[in-house]
Amino acid sequence: MRAAIAVATATAACGRLGFDPLVAPRDAAVDVPPDSPATITLVSVTAPGYQKAAQVTDSVTGTLGDFLVAAIYWDQAPDAITLTDTLGLPWTSLAVQGIATGGLGCGGPTGNATGAQLWYAPVTVAGPNSITAAQTSGTQPLGLFVLEYRGIDNGNAIDTTGAQLAPAASNDVFMPALTTHDDDVIVVLFSDTINIGTMTGTPGFTIEAHDDQFPNLLEDAIVPAGTYMPTAALPPGQDDACWVGTAMALRAH
Repeated sequence: MRAAIAVATATAACGRLGFDPLVAPRDAAVDVPPDSPATITLVSVTAPGYQKAAQVTDSVTGTLGDFLVAAIYWDQAPDAITLTDTLGLPWTSLAVQGIATGGLGCGGPTGNATGAQLWYAPVTVAGPNSITAAQTSGTQPLGLFVLEYRGIDNGNAIDTTGAQLAPAASNDVFMPALTTHDDDVIVVLFSDTINIGTMTGTPGFTIEAHDDQFPNLLEDAIVPAGTYMPTAALPPGQDDACWVGTAMALRAH
């Protein structure tokens, strides 16, 4: 049975619980702004699919003040991965989530294993930009998704992060519980390197990109403060211990 997504009830953002309502004289103007939770929007997605190449490049045209998330996936060799761009944005990465080459039979016909990593950067220079992921050796399968969000708190973006390596062979893939504290967008990358097919996403999340030839998926959900457990599934009939997951929750400004 797949685990259900657990959501903590969010408290009201404002109000006067236990107090009488504000009463104004008749015809007096009372300027009471409505509750207006911070808004995060997804501006663009690039998802060209993996290549057997030393490096792959996605082209985006960023807007000043927006926020980029790069999701890199590869057959871990165990190559190190670097990320650069032509505008010199200040990229930061989460830790690599990888299953190294070994006796698990991961990596499919390449004989390697699974690697996945999330990177992020505020758009501090606007305009056309080429974002390149490169591996230190060889031409194992390597792919790159890039998301552009608007409304992220660029000065304090990360609320929480999480990661998971497959503990055993299964069709289910999952993350540990992620507890958010603000209006956030949760971004999750699940990746595997066995067979091909379409992965199923987390209920309530939106699949923003996927590479069915790998297979993997990149999904997100815009949520209030609460506790969430992203849980998805490998393609039908596929059970293995070659999947990894990495996630982060980004605060709205």
